[in-house]
Amino acid sequence: MKQLLLILTLFLSVQSFAQKQSLDPGFDMATFMELSAEAEWLCFYDKVAWISTDEVMKLPKEKLTGLGAEWFCLPDKDDNWHAFYGKFEEGKYNAGVHVEFDEEGKPFISEKTYDQTTLNLYAQALKTAGNTFHDEVGDWGIRFNQYIRQEEDETFKIWFLPAFQPDGTAVYGAEYIYSVSKDGKELLNKESKVLDDLLGYRDIVKLEEVELNYTQFDEPTLMGVFFVMYYQPYVDKIYLYYGKGMSTLVGDDQSVSWIHIPKETATQEEKKEKPKKKRKKKKK
Repeated sequence: MKQLLLILTLFLSVQSFAQKQSLDPGFDMATFMELSAEAEWLCFYDKVAWISTDEVMKLPKEKLTGLGAEWFCLPDKDDNWHAFYGKFEEGKYNAGVHVEFDEEGKPFISEKTYDQTTLNLYAQALKTAGNTFHDEVGDWGIRFNQYIRQEEDETFKIWFLPAFQPDGTAVYGAEYIYSVSKDGKELLNKESKVLDDLLGYRDIVKLEEVELNYTQFDEPTLMGVFFVMYYQPYVDKIYLYYGKGMSTLVGDDQSVSWIHIPKETATQEEKKEKPKKKRKKKKK
């Protein structure tokens, strides 16, 4: 699992030293640290999904036939990660492809069976949250990634965040988060934060500096923090501007830290960002 451990180490090296600053960042630091930890976990999940999907795409086309939209990643009791690609029908998840990781962190197609009850619950929870998400978003024309985690109380938490788009645009400005019951069938809670218009940068890896305009919200949002962390290895400077100030990561490849600057000190230069389409609500 060395490859995955390296990825995890990268994200866990992110620390906040805003407590050492004399200026008030404009939000509760404990809450921000929880948000940062959540974003770190999502970044790690995304990398696991990305690596495993690349492995799946190497399979013959006939092996991919019949796979549905229900795919997900999960850690087992020993914190070894698995990725499943299959189809959920009549309350049962049929795992067409199972990806594991060897001791070196390299993905491989596994023939091992996994606990069927666990797979059914994950797939059911994804379906429950997914139905609500699609009803809320409608025809937006934006691709989203999905993330799922079983919490300590055995309920599920599901996130939908904008994906890297087919045209090469890194989109930001929307987050949909759902809590689902232990049996995966009941929606317990939902929350969303969405900019009036989604924004994004095309060919972001070619840029040296990026500014995220979240001034519509007083405090940093999960998607904003996630975007900074996710693209930080590829862009020298990413500034997250929110209503009360600005946050950014500073450091090097070994360790990076958050720094927060209140609005009175932070100034945002105008950047050319690509506005995305407003979503069309589904007709009921």
